[in-house]
Amino acid sequence: ERIEKLCKSNSEWLFWEGRLPREQLTRLVAQHRYGIHGMPNEHFGIAVAEIVKAGCVPFVPNSGGQVEIVNDPRLLYSDQGEAVDKILYILHHEEAQKELREHLHVQAKKFSAESFMRSMKEVVAQALGSVRT
Repeated sequence: ERIEKLCKSNSEWLFWEGRLPREQLTRLVAQHRYGIHGMPNEHFGIAVAEIVKAGCVPFVPNSGGQVEIVNDPRLLYSDQGEAVDKILYILHHEEAQKELREHLHVQAKKFSAESFMRSMKEVVAQALGSVRT
């Protein structure tokens, strides 16, 4: 409720979508260039992986699995002040934006369905290979 009120009072730059069907959510994320993830110590950070896959530059807490997804200290923050400083820096430096987008494009491939399936096939092949003697 508090977040919804903040969104309403800052509606010129902040909006509240609430729950959306998966297809709508995917389209919405793809329409943006940046994202902020606020969950510290998240085990993996599937939302961050999806934001990266959609082509957005996410800023994430410096803890949990999302650190490995973005894999760049310019996108990690420990507190609100650091988040603001890093976001403003990136917004005002086009070369840094370009570097991050290229880096995140490579990172997104690591977390694709194709990469997951390839890794699983390798694990299964190794397990079956070790069974056969």
